[in-house]
Amino acid sequence: MDDLSIKRGYLSGILITIGLLLIGYFLSPVLSTLGIVQLVWPQNLYFILLVGAIGLAVGIISDSAKVKFVGGKEVLLPVGIAVAIFGIVILIRPDGLEISLINRLLTVPAMLLAVFAFFAGGVFLGVNSRQFKAKWSAFALVIATLVFVFSTVVGQHDYYNLSMRIGADRALFEAEAETGQFYRLPFAVKLLGNEGGEESVVSESGEIKVRFFDTVSEYTDVVMGTDDVHNLKGWVVKRINTPVISEDSAELIDLSLVFDRWVELKYISLGLLLLCLGLKIKF
Repeated sequence: MDDLSIKRGYLSGILITIGLLLIGYFLSPVLSTLGIVQLVWPQNLYFILLVGAIGLAVGIISDSAKVKFVGGKEVLLPVGIAVAIFGIVILIRPDGLEISLINRLLTVPAMLLAVFAFFAGGVFLGVNSRQFKAKWSAFALVIATLVFVFSTVVGQHDYYNLSMRIGADRALFEAEAETGQFYRLPFAVKLLGNEGGEESVVSESGEIKVRFFDTVSEYTDVVMGTDDVHNLKGWVVKRINTPVISEDSAELIDLSLVFDRWVELKYISLGLLLLCLGLKIKF
């Protein structure tokens, strides 16, 4: 009977997971227009901490069987596995996959599942707060999972997406966001002319040479084609192909600079998640 009850509990958790994904999928056109789905720092952290705190308070205060069910492993396990898989996919392929269905699931449905995971995780911590010594490995696993989910699923839109137009006249250390605001970079960028007396900064093969300055005397020269990507201090630098309007614009090159705010936390939390999973299996 106990085994049957556990299986029914897991089935309920699986159905809750599927239900949340379906709700998020069909309501995606409506919910995607709300800013809450694409929160960035620090609002995303405030919001998710509030959700977790509400779950923690409910778990501590309430002694209801329904609350214990929400914070039980039968619900947390399916939800945690599903949202962690989404997080891994986002970590590996932050630009999405070629499958439109999965890309749509990674947006509103994954965010909705992540919000429920934080609430249920808070409930679990609250309900079992008096049994910390006996369930410390489960506590560590839940917290590590939630941190990983935050850095991947919740923070998937939390990045700098800047652009800059460089030339051979001087080095630039500021880039422009889509909002028109300028940000100072931790490095400077300058376009170099081609060797051999060529007038154009673009070689016959379509490549350009860019100099990245750490300091005035310390720099790195990088040859970039139309599809090349350069990584520097956490920034992903790509070349943007823009039409040539005039002779002056032909000597200018547009670059895209993207910086993931949570890149370090993603890998750290993934390592902690694997470590805590091993500890939970052992203890």
